[in-house]
Amino acid sequence: MTLRELDNVISVYSDQEKVRMQESWEQARFIAFTCVSPYAKRGMRITDLLSFEWDKIKQIDFETIRERARRLHGLSTQKKRARGANTEGT
Repeated sequence: MTLRELDNVISVYSDQEKVRMQESWEQARFIAFTCVSPYAKRGMRITDLLSFEWDKIKQIDFETIRERARRLHGLSTQKKRARGANTEGT
């Protein structure tokens, strides 16, 4: 087994363990929520009781994405022009 393969195996194993851990915490939160819900205010959400880092939705910076897309488009245009100039000179 090469180092690259070992790194891939460890990475997949780590991801699986992370998912298992999150699932167990989700189960614990659900049990706690069902125990508390009869005594809680109406409209209480499960995330009000206990929120996790993975519950938060990451906001996407669309301006950065647009800027990168423009930059990549400019680079591809430059490459096409350079290829055209190379083929004309031969």
